[in-house]
Amino acid sequence: MGARLLQFFWNEDDINAKLVRLITDAFEAVWQVAQEQKVSLRTATFVIACKRILDARALRGLYP
Repeated sequence: MGARLLQFFWNEDDINAKLVRLITDAFEAVWQVAQEQKVSLRTATFVIACKRILDARALRGLYP
């Protein structure tokens, strides 16, 4: 069976709203970790990234 082509038409305002929400949510997550762990925003970002990697590894397993 061939791949289905899904067509979504978004206007610029929809795209910008989604981007603002994505960036705002990411900043709030980083800010929260920085405050809880008393670390810099850069370190908080690294903590979040490492946690996501470990979560994905636990979920999928480590591939050879």
